[in-house]
Amino acid sequence: MWPDTASVNRHYGGRAPAVTNVFFSHGVEDPWQHVGVRRSLSASAPARIAECAGCSHCVDLRHMTEEDPPQLKALRAEIGQHVRWWLEAASAARRRPSRAGAIAAEAAPWRGSLQEVAAPY
Repeated sequence: MWPDTASVNRHYGGRAPAVTNVFFSHGVEDPWQHVGVRRSLSASAPARIAECAGCSHCVDLRHMTEEDPPQLKALRAEIGQHVRWWLEAASAARRRPSRAGAIAAEAAPWRGSLQEVAAPY
């Protein structure tokens, strides 16, 4: 029978997907919140519900205004902080030399010149 909700939940993890660096956010008036992740799964997969009047579906993605409720402003600030942490961690990981890269460099050190590389062109 279609839709096969149980099969989809098994495949994607239902309310506890195996994810990192995901911020699950809902507005208290969002009817979709009940089928989403509402409890934090880990430090890198937090879940929050904006408890404010007018906080409905995708409210945290809308244009910011001065009239936004304080709970919504706090939610957006927390989302921004998590994204900064994740980007900083990814950037630091890219700067660290990997052992695989070091092994490849040791196996085939570059001894040529730019002219040799460009010569065929």
